[in-house]
Amino acid sequence: MEKKDENDYLWKIIKDLNMVDKKEKMIYSNIKINNLKTNKNNLPKIKISKKYVEVGCLGIWKLSSSKNKYDIKKLKDNDANTYWQSSSIGPHTITIQFLKLTKVSKIFLLFNYLLDESYTPCEILIKIGNDEHNLEYLCTTYCDINKYSLEDPFWFVIDLKKINFLSFFSNYNLKVLKNKNVSIYCHCLQICILSSQHYGKDTRVRQIKIYGPNYSFYKYDKMILQKT
Repeated sequence: MEKKDENDYLWKIIKDLNMVDKKEKMIYSNIKINNLKTNKNNLPKIKISKKYVEVGCLGIWKLSSSKNKYDIKKLKDNDANTYWQSSSIGPHTITIQFLKLTKVSKIFLLFNYLLDESYTPCEILIKIGNDEHNLEYLCTTYCDINKYSLEDPFWFVIDLKKINFLSFFSNYNLKVLKNKNVSIYCHCLQICILSSQHYGKDTRVRQIKIYGPNYSFYKYDKMILQKT
């Protein structure tokens, strides 16, 4: 009888342990599923005032080069897991031709150093003008990867309010730039990647968002462009 009781007791412990193991697996799988649902595209949140709107959708985009299927669509699909990759000798450019004179205040570029390493852009130059054949230098900035968490994708922000301009577009002067809400008017914007981290030849950008001040006809302009 004692042996039987011992065996029953042992079987009970084994069953309890199995139940705990099953529960842990279920909890883990639920957490994994929830993470997949919430972080499906792994896109970091952009912290920006509601007075700004995304104006990149109001332009026609053009790349200097692209490798296979890593094209323009990957820059605008709201998915941090995809990317545009260049496929030529630099500098590598992304040119946005707006359909009308557009205000630009902030440019957001999504990088992922953990996955891209030497493909991550380093020196970035911004040009503006009337079209891609008539552009003027606006500013140059650098991505210092030591300032960012390298475990996750991060937004590299080019805030025109914080940039020290060395050259000005012909329509601008110092009085305009003293305004707190700095925005640059342009028909065409070009993001030019002059170099990548560790002297990499090609470059990768995962997403690009361009913001400008909200205005009355923004929704209509966006609607018109989507229909064309």
